[in-house]
Amino acid sequence: MEKSVLGRGLDALIGEGDMMPSRLGERIEKIDESRIRKNKYQPRYRFEEKAIGELARSIREKGVIQPIIVREVEDGYELIAGERRLIAARQAGLVKIPAIVKEITDEKDILEIALIENIQREDLNPIEKARSYRRLIREFDETQEMIAERVGKDRSSVANLLRLLELPDPIKKLIEEGRLNFGQARTLLSEKDESRQLKLAGFAADGGISVRRLEKMVGDGKKTASPRKRQAKVDPHIAYAEDLLRDALKTKVLISPSRKGGGKIEIDYYTDDELDRLCGLLKDKDR
Repeated sequence: MEKSVLGRGLDALIGEGDMMPSRLGERIEKIDESRIRKNKYQPRYRFEEKAIGELARSIREKGVIQPIIVREVEDGYELIAGERRLIAARQAGLVKIPAIVKEITDEKDILEIALIENIQREDLNPIEKARSYRRLIREFDETQEMIAERVGKDRSSVANLLRLLELPDPIKKLIEEGRLNFGQARTLLSEKDESRQLKLAGFAADGGISVRRLEKMVGDGKKTASPRKRQAKVDPHIAYAEDLLRDALKTKVLISPSRKGGGKIEIDYYTDDELDRLCGLLKDKDR
């Protein structure tokens, strides 16, 4: 009897009834899959078909071991975390899926729960994590320190992931596909020449070059550059000022000091709406 119960997964624990009590503010319920809609804050963009197929086979044999997380909305339920399990359960032919129904009204909480759940399961690739962090910064006015505290990382880890979004799109795609690891991608950030950056990324893809070897190739490229183009070591005060401005403006900021004093500040924007947002922020600070 015990063996058959374990083989049926969470369905056996819920039993024939559709609901069971859980922690305060949530319940576990078996929900018709057609009533569950996609989470607009889902941090994952890529799902491996092979992995989904393997999970679907496991669900057919053992049931859903870990419930998905949803919140109740007017026309059914909105998925918060567990999209991979939901896709696999549908592929396995399940009509009703076990879910933890949480009482959530804050939109920021939905993104945070989806992000943290995936990070804890190590399901997100570095670019997906970085995009999720950027959404928390841009849409919910989070700082890097706040994000680091929520996901259990130090601020430098969050900052390093966010920097990956500065890489050209072809390199970001290689990272998403798992063909470049985080160490390789971070090394490529030191290469300022985009054409050489792309070339090195191609060499490094699929384990063609180790991180140490890639670091040497990037360093060798800097040695052959003209003295004017060599990047001076960043002053810690300048780096701190850049971090403050990035947190305040929620975008990439570069400070280039001159040898005679003074310098220039470059502020990046990616859409016309973002330019309007930055102008509004700067205008407000002048008052």
